[in-house]
Amino acid sequence: YFCRIQALPSCRPLATMMRPTGFTAGPRPVAANPAMAGKMAGKPGYKVTSQSKKDEIGIQTLVGDYEEKGTNHGKKFYQKMQKIAGHEDVKVFLYYWDARDGADFSGWWFGDQVGGSQVWARTPNHGASPPRVGWKVPWDAAVAEPGILSVDPTTASPVAPPAVAAAVAMKPGVGALNPAALQARVAQATSKVEGIETGVQTALGKAKALTQASDAKLLQEISAELEQQQKALMDVQKTLTQDITEARKGGAPAMSSVTELSKLSPRLRMLQTGMAAEITKIKAWFTKATTGAVNAKKQAEMAEVNRVAEERDSKELNEALPSTKETVSTAEDSVEAIVMMAAPLIADPPDDDGDILSKATEEIELAAADSQTKITEARSQINLKLQQARKFAPETRKVALTEFSGLQQKLTEAQKKLNPYKSFKKEFRARAEARKSLQELTDKLATNELEVEKVKMMTSSADSGQMSEDEISSCEKVAQPVKAGLENMLRMVDQKMKAADGAMKDELTQMKDKTNAIKKELDAAVALLSRQRQSFATAEMLKQASEKVDKAEESLAACQEAEMPFLKGIE
Repeated sequence: YFCRIQALPSCRPLATMMRPTGFTAGPRPVAANPAMAGKMAGKPGYKVTSQSKKDEIGIQTLVGDYEEKGTNHGKKFYQKMQKIAGHEDVKVFLYYWDARDGADFSGWWFGDQVGGSQVWARTPNHGASPPRVGWKVPWDAAVAEPGILSVDPTTASPVAPPAVAAAVAMKPGVGALNPAALQARVAQATSKVEGIETGVQTALGKAKALTQASDAKLLQEISAELEQQQKALMDVQKTLTQDITEARKGGAPAMSSVTELSKLSPRLRMLQTGMAAEITKIKAWFTKATTGAVNAKKQAEMAEVNRVAEERDSKELNEALPSTKETVSTAEDSVEAIVMMAAPLIADPPDDDGDILSKATEEIELAAADSQTKITEARSQINLKLQQARKFAPETRKVALTEFSGLQQKLTEAQKKLNPYKSFKKEFRARAEARKSLQELTDKLATNELEVEKVKMMTSSADSGQMSEDEISSCEKVAQPVKAGLENMLRMVDQKMKAADGAMKDELTQMKDKTNAIKKELDAAVALLSRQRQSFATAEMLKQASEKVDKAEESLAACQEAEMPFLKGIE
């Protein structure tokens, strides 16, 4: 069904009502009179004729002269000039409709309006002007019957007035129903439409009561009921179309019945629109609900699979982790044993390179080689466990990676400690000399370390409350020179490290690390003293303010006492 193009140029036809059901009944067109011929003269147009032997009312409605009236969809359209006796209000147009509504609705058309609801003939031609032949009557006929319609352009020269002919009344078509039968058919069609309206409205009421959260089974049931009503609605529509076609065979006497039957179509179209919208909506909800249920089931199955995998992998991790930790601890202990073995030699190196020193350094290097083997084996074992851990279930994999990465870090630290002892004999003298040359800095560091411990002990009273001003001042007097001494040591160590290498650099690095650790403890004590100082200052400020308030209150009381005799009138 076409929307009128004058009102809604881009309106699409309703797909369910697109096929017209027949031809407008009416009398055969009368011959053009002289006045009409005068209007046609000099204007471009077309003459429509037919060679059909059938007594088709629709064909005779189209036959006549057409005059240009305007443009539609980029091509000119034309209007039939002759009036139809007894149906003067019926107009016939020849116009073009483009493919905006689909290829099946494009081409040249004969209809009661340009883009109107009633059409009689069509050709899928897209030329600039209507073709002479190739017209389908009715518009949805399977093939175009040769000679059924011919559309020929009229000459621009004046048209001679045709012979005057008497208007011939149109006879009813073959097989037309009598008036009583038409009325019975109208009543029966009306009853069917009312019945389907009741059924559809009931189904729509159930559908509108549903929500997106409704049960999937209920959604499916209502959807099936709507589809059943939709099928029944289509059957009623088909029957109504047949009734209108049969009624039109009655010619002019049947026009009132055709009108009554045609008025039922919009009611069916409205029902069809509501049904289609509800079916689409409910099907979408049902699809979402069933998809959600399927997804929930899959998630539950996946969760069960993950649970089983977590239990299996967690058990495997708990069995593998203790032995790996033991391997790493063994490697760490072997490195610590070497450090302890070498400490006496480094702290108090012998004056000469005798057999005792040579034997001791060889033992240290042999022990270092053994420790290196243990570290290498432990690292290989951890790398293998890491590869296996990456295949574990998510939570167990996270725990495993954390544990094994921590063990790797411990091996890295042990390796750093071990490296200087792998060639201990070669570097021993250099390390001993380096330590001897740094003895002065070592002594200063030890002294500062003792002073820091003293400051920490002096500030311990802050744990039980506010320190006195004397306590704070005493601590500050001790802390300030220690802080300056540590900062000076760090500067000296940094300067020496720029030119140092080998054993000397290692010793300086150890000294710097120790100095920074001591300074960190001192900074914490100084920060505590700063808070104590601020708290003490605040308390003093409050004390002074309180004293001033007391004096102000005393002065105010004295003023009130002095003023009282005057207020009482006593002089």
